[in-house]
Amino acid sequence: MRRRPTLLDLIALVVILCTAVLLVCVGHVSAESVAVLAAPLAGLHAAWVGNGNKPDGKNPSNDEK
Repeated sequence: MRRRPTLLDLIALVVILCTAVLLVCVGHVSAESVAVLAAPLAGLHAAWVGNGNKPDGKNPSNDEK
């Protein structure tokens, strides 16, 4: 069963995006550094919320609702 996005997920996304933009605009962090960190963090988030294949090999998008 897939977890539905919540308001907390939206708030976290907005806070992270605003922080990245602010750090780049102020000049403390380069845009390349933000990109280098964003990819692994997105992977960790996907693993945390369970996006991906189930252990039995079934694709979650094909599960019955």
